[in-house]
Amino acid sequence: MEIDLNKLLARQIKRHFGSVDNLPDQLKGIILDINNTYNNFEDDTQLLQNSIEISSTGTPGCFSKAQT
Repeated sequence: MEIDLNKLLARQIKRHFGSVDNLPDQLKGIILDINNTYNNFEDDTQLLQNSIEISSTGTPGCFSKAQT
Protein backbone atom coordinates (compact mmCIF):
# COMPACT_ATOMS: atom_id res chain seq x y z
CA MET A 1 0.00 0.00 0.00
CA GLU A 2 1.63 3.22 -1.15
CA ILE A 3 -0.65 5.73 0.57
CA ASP A 4 0.57 7.81 3.51
CA LEU A 5 -1.44 6.21 6.32
CA ASN A 6 -2.56 7.98 9.45
CA LYS A 7 -0.03 7.26 12.22
CA LEU A 8 -2.58 5.67 14.54
CA LEU A 9 -4.02 3.51 11.78
CA ALA A 10 -0.53 2.45 10.67
CA ARG A 11 0.28 1.35 14.25
CA GLN A 12 -2.97 -0.59 14.49
CA ILE A 13 -2.33 -2.34 11.18
CA LYS A 14 1.22 -3.16 12.24
CA ARG A 15 -0.04 -4.60 15.55
CA HIS A 16 -2.65 -6.82 13.87
CA PHE A 17 -1.02 -7.70 10.55
CA GLY A 18 2.70 -7.18 11.24
CA SER A 19 2.99 -4.76 8.32
CA VAL A 20 0.88 -2.78 5.90
CA ASP A 21 2.24 -5.05 3.19
CA ASN A 22 0.58 -8.03 4.87
CA LEU A 23 -2.94 -6.60 4.47
CA PRO A 24 -5.21 -8.82 2.41
CA ASP A 25 -6.24 -7.21 -0.87
CA GLN A 26 -9.90 -7.45 0.17
CA LEU A 27 -9.27 -5.04 3.08
CA LYS A 28 -7.31 -2.34 1.24
CA GLY A 29 -10.41 -0.45 0.10
CA ILE A 30 -11.92 -0.27 3.56
CA ILE A 31 -8.53 0.63 5.07
CA LEU A 32 -8.37 3.62 2.71
CA ASP A 33 -11.85 4.68 3.84
CA ILE A 34 -10.86 4.28 7.49
CA ASN A 35 -7.68 6.27 6.83
CA ASN A 36 -9.73 9.12 5.35
CA THR A 37 -12.06 9.01 8.35
CA TYR A 38 -9.13 9.20 10.79
CA ASN A 39 -7.63 12.14 8.88
CA ASN A 40 -10.97 13.97 8.71
CA PHE A 41 -11.50 13.45 12.44
CA GLU A 42 -8.04 14.86 13.20
CA ASP A 43 -8.69 17.84 10.93
CA ASP A 44 -12.04 18.50 12.62
CA THR A 45 -10.46 18.19 16.06
CA GLN A 46 -7.73 20.66 15.13
CA LEU A 47 -10.30 23.10 13.77
CA LEU A 48 -12.34 22.82 16.96
CA GLN A 49 -9.25 23.36 19.14
CA ASN A 50 -8.30 26.44 17.13
CA SER A 51 -11.85 27.80 17.40
CA ILE A 52 -11.88 27.29 21.16
CA GLU A 53 -8.51 28.98 21.50
CA ILE A 54 -9.60 31.97 19.42
CA SER A 55 -12.90 32.36 21.24
CA SER A 56 -11.31 31.98 24.67
CA THR A 57 -8.73 34.70 23.98
CA GLY A 58 -11.41 37.12 22.77
CA THR A 59 -13.98 36.39 25.47
CA PRO A 60 -12.31 38.02 28.53
CA GLY A 61 -12.24 41.41 26.83
CA CYS A 62 -15.90 41.15 25.92
CA PHE A 63 -16.81 40.05 29.42
CA SER A 64 -14.99 42.94 31.10
CA LYS A 65 -16.65 45.45 28.71
CA ALA A 66 -20.07 44.01 29.54
CA GLN A 67 -19.48 44.48 33.26
CA THR A 68 -18.78 48.24 32.99
